[in-house]
Amino acid sequence: MVTIQQMAGFAIAGFGVYILCKALFAAGRVFRAGRWQQTTGVLTEAHVQGHWTKIGSSNDWIEEPVVSYEYVVCGVRHVGHTLSLVEVNTASQEDARAKIRRFDVGEPVTVYFDPEDPGSSALDVSPRVVTTVVFVAVAGGLPIAIGVLFILGVVQF
Repeated sequence: MVTIQQMAGFAIAGFGVYILCKALFAAGRVFRAGRWQQTTGVLTEAHVQGHWTKIGSSNDWIEEPVVSYEYVVCGVRHVGHTLSLVEVNTASQEDARAKIRRFDVGEPVTVYFDPEDPGSSALDVSPRVVTTVVFVAVAGGLPIAIGVLFILGVVQF
């Protein structure tokens, strides 16, 4: 028979697996972006937009940087909206503003794009985003370990 503690362990470990899968997906995007090419585009929009979003079982107010830029690859015009391949949501308008502070509408920007799919692009594919991916992977590994300890009965509540 499965105990409540074991069910809690499965739930906690399942949450960890979910977080870990998201981190691995993001890491894959970052590493593939290492082969992306770059071109010059023009920033057409940069502002901060707030909205309610569901995080877990609650609704939270999130402030997000919104960008739009145009670029041309092989004579084809593309419009991109991705600031960074790995984004960390912010609740603070100031944190969101800091992410777009270096961009001025109408000015040239370096656009990184996937040569196999030129419509996939971002303004930031720098290696520092790997730090975020590693953090999320560790954050996923911790609940997995705790969940397994609950399932095995090593930790009890």
